Amino acid sequence: MKRFLGALAFMVIVGRGVAGPRVEADPNKLYLITPDVGPWVISAASYMGPNAKQLAHEIVYQLRRRDNMPAYFFDYSEEERLKLADYLKNRTRPGKIRIQDQCGVLIGGYPDQDSARKALTEVKKLKIPDVDKTKLDAMVNPGDGRIYYANPFANAFVTRNPSIAHGQQVDAPDPAIKALNDGEEFSLLKNPHSLSLAVKSFYGVTALNSSTGSSSWWSKIALGRNSEEVLSASGRTAHEMAGVLRKLGYDAYVLHTRKESIISIGGFDDPKDPKIQETINRLSALRDRNMKEYKGNDPLQLAYFPMLMRVPK
Repeated sequence: MKRFLGALAFMVIVGRGVAGPRVEADPNKLYLITPDVGPWVISAASYMGPNAKQLAHEIVYQLRRRDNMPAYFFDYSEEERLKLADYLKNRTRPGKIRIQDQCGVLIGGYPDQDSARKALTEVKKLKIPDVDKTKLDAMVNPGDGRIYYANPFANAFVTRNPSIAHGQQVDAPDPAIKALNDGEEFSLLKNPHSLSLAVKSFYGVTALNSSTGSSSWWSKIALGRNSEEVLSASGRTAHEMAGVLRKLGYDAYVLHTRKESIISIGGFDDPKDPKIQETINRLSALRDRNMKEYKGNDPLQLAYFPMLMRVPK
């Protein structure tokens, strides 16, 4: 089973569940994610293929029943089919392009990244879903031939609520944005297009070390010594990963803000541009290769549902 996205949570998570009253858990309800859930979510699991809808639905129900988490279902492929249909109807020779089912399990939502990241630590500790194991990602130990099943929650990450249109998620431009990105080799400000696909963000702290990249841009605004050190670490990590993605053939960029460093891929001028879906498909294939090569743990951990973002001008 191939994977493609994730999960969210709303309250403070304690132990195996959420503090407070029980969340509703009805096996006959789909619990579709909606904008009013909140702007930030945790992507807990995602699936692609003929069993994607059923498996995502089962895991949403289990997270609600077993772990008392406000989990939701999101069908990314349906949105893409609508975009594709709108694009094809305006062509002289309409064609047919098949889009596989791509469904995500989301937990949330959260009012900001800080609260979502606090919950993420506990989400990653959740036990593997109690579903038909043959539907989960698996790997075979070449030594003893035993099959090991990957726990999707271990790769959970914080992301935007995908049901909120990208145009509604645009923050007011920061007047310090140019200073923050001065000296960044892969700066998104150099992207000549109006849109790009956000695929990863590093917020506050980083899990990687890098001796490349300069932290000079962080000293250009008054954030304090400790903030500068933390943001510089995140900025170096984002710079390093963008470099890796460029070596892999992706047109990667970095945007440094006061709270995070965002990695994006590609440049587009129309949200209906078919190259957007082509780029998403390439990233999905890259994730599948990494999952096989690194035994169920993709070291890049790019967003399952890349979000269109505006290029600051």
